[in-house]
Amino acid sequence: MSKIIITGATGRIGSACLARCLSHPAVHLIVALTRRPIDSPEASNPKLKNLIVSDFSTLSEDVLAELEGANACIWSLGQNSEGDPQMEEREHIWPLAAARLFAEKLAPLSTPTPFRFVLMSGQFVLHSNADPNASLWFFPQARKTKGRTSRTIIGMQDEFPNFKSFVVRPGGIITDDNWTPNLVVAALSLIRRGDLAAAVADIALNGGHQRLFECGELRSKGIQERLLATSSRKL
Repeated sequence: MSKIIITGATGRIGSACLARCLSHPAVHLIVALTRRPIDSPEASNPKLKNLIVSDFSTLSEDVLAELEGANACIWSLGQNSEGDPQMEEREHIWPLAAARLFAEKLAPLSTPTPFRFVLMSGQFVLHSNADPNASLWFFPQARKTKGRTSRTIIGMQDEFPNFKSFVVRPGGIITDDNWTPNLVVAALSLIRRGDLAAAVADIALNGGHQRLFECGELRSKGIQERLLATSSRKL
């Protein structure tokens, strides 16, 4: 059974990841680190503990004590718009500080499997092996800032042997009840929110062979995981 940390659980994507993890039989506890209390129906779930955090770069000893024994973190905090003065803090400083803290404090205790850190990024974020000084036509600050974050977090696993990092790069995210046919969804690099959440939860629980997961891979994984969950409930 796994204990998972989630950030951004009050947001559109993070809340879907929270709901998916709460329904997963392999998860026994979720610690949601949020800037405001969760007010969705999931708030009353006994598997959820909600801790309010104002500064994710310096988590208190009390918060760390609540995180002890965690096996993974889904980092879905941020999603700031271009030109936001807090972008550097929320999209770079906070996730890097938290990832390093988890690698130092939680990863050594996450045995026999490594501690997994899953970073929510985006399809158009500057790729990890792309030129960081490249001239970009749209949203250059956001794409480069998030790119620096993903490159650094992926590199952390070379420093910490029991820490594994993954970056997920979805395209456009649509609701589960969106009428768009699946063939069109795939052609336009879209992904349904429930499929993304299912894929991210699986990566947090089971990892993967690659460090980067592109939209098509996430969509296929998410669809497969949801079908498996439906089949299991029917048994």
